[in-house]
Amino acid sequence: MLIPARTDTKAFHKYIYNKAEVRFIKGRLKFGGSKDAAPFPSMLVIFRSEDQKGDKMKADLKLKDFFTLIGPAQLIRVIDEEAGEQDEDQILYKGVAAKASDEVDTERMIKFIIPEALPEEAGRYALKIYIY
Repeated sequence: MLIPARTDTKAFHKYIYNKAEVRFIKGRLKFGGSKDAAPFPSMLVIFRSEDQKGDKMKADLKLKDFFTLIGPAQLIRVIDEEAGEQDEDQILYKGVAAKASDEVDTERMIKFIIPEALPEEAGRYALKIYIY
């Protein structure tokens, strides 16, 4: 997962610290063709299965806990992992993280997250969050 490096949160210590590989990214990232860098440092968090066999590894992180790691203004798209995203109707929520709990069950678990550049807004990105 590529996420803001919010190491001061309870969720970081509960779900990431000593449970995943963490790679801190030097400097501030730029997305798309933006001239401006992100207003926060970033980290790459890698969850690995015990045996590293198979490709169905899950992050074991509740959506509500992930929201404490990202800012409330972070753009997100929440997608039911089993439904896929072939159709806009399959997206459970699209908007800022602060308002997602009104439309999505935040007790559901995250399978994986993909950062996605927003071509219509240079320098901005959204996190595509697949839940199960």
